[in-house]
Amino acid sequence: MFIGGSLAIEAKSVINDFTLALIGAAAAIIAAILLFNWWTERRHARAAERAFKTDHPDVLFDADDATKTARVEPTLGALPVPDDDFVFPAPEAVKSLAPRQLEPDRGINPRIDSIAVILAEAPMVTDTLTGFVLSSQKLGRPVHWEALANGVWEPLDAALASGAPAPKEIRVGLQLADRGGPTPKATISEFMILAEELAHAVSAVSQREDMDEAFERAQKVDAFCADTDIEIAISLVGRNGATFAPTKVRGVLEAAGLTPLPSGEYAQADESGLTLFIVRNMEPTEPPAINKSGYLTGLSLALDVPHCVDGMLALERALITARQLAESLGGDVVDDNRRPLNPQGIEAIRQAIRGIAAQMEHFGVPPGSLAAKRLYR
Repeated sequence: MFIGGSLAIEAKSVINDFTLALIGAAAAIIAAILLFNWWTERRHARAAERAFKTDHPDVLFDADDATKTARVEPTLGALPVPDDDFVFPAPEAVKSLAPRQLEPDRGINPRIDSIAVILAEAPMVTDTLTGFVLSSQKLGRPVHWEALANGVWEPLDAALASGAPAPKEIRVGLQLADRGGPTPKATISEFMILAEELAHAVSAVSQREDMDEAFERAQKVDAFCADTDIEIAISLVGRNGATFAPTKVRGVLEAAGLTPLPSGEYAQADESGLTLFIVRNMEPTEPPAINKSGYLTGLSLALDVPHCVDGMLALERALITARQLAESLGGDVVDDNRRPLNPQGIEAIRQAIRGIAAQMEHFGVPPGSLAAKRLYR
């Protein structure tokens, strides 16, 4: 019993010493790791401190500091230009290379026309072009033809008549709308087919607008036309229900410088010969002519605003003429409701004319322009 107990005590002593040794070794290892980490962090902190203490200018805050060295941006320097090359002094100069029209308002207008361009490597046969021009006249909508000659778009008939070489590039424009409404989709389709057939006939390629997009634009042009197709009328009625003798009315109008039209109406033109307003029979249920038999119950001085180059001038001239007629014929100047036209009513007319003119200018079809006359015919 004594020997066994002694061995057990000795074994426990050995285990306790070994455990303590392990614990000590582990503690030493942990202490070494912590010390190494502290030393590493300290070393990196000192390195970062030295880096950020470097004295260099701040590109944002030191730009205006004369004591700091200015930042110099890298550059490529002057680039060599080949002898056969040309550098435009301004971007706008590039536009000079684009084909242009002799008169921008004449001919094809991208605002109201769908355009097809025909490009050929060789001059096109004149007889072939003439045949397609005649075919285009059967579409029922205005079609304009232009040829590119010396960098300028000219009417095709003028280019062919000038004796210049047959064109290699032409463009054709189909008008998308007028006062009668948008160009039908079927007509646009026929136009596209005609352009394609022409390109095939002259061994050329064609560039055309998508048919659905063209028809969508036709509807937009028609909506614009409807919004701005305004006629303003200043009316003249006899006092106390009196009527006007057509013979006397015609004499007064001709004395005022108005010109008779084939329709029996009278037109007042400006110094350039452009119509300012038209005088007609006021009654909508009767013919507009003034040379009718019987008597007139009233007159209307009508301004077709989209056709007036200067709507304000047309209005002022119409007011002067209306007052002259009222004095000569014994009448009163009234509005559409046959109420006396007062200053407030005149100002409302001025504002309407300004609004329509601004809307048309924004759309790219100024009042009185050839494009406007095509659109509002």
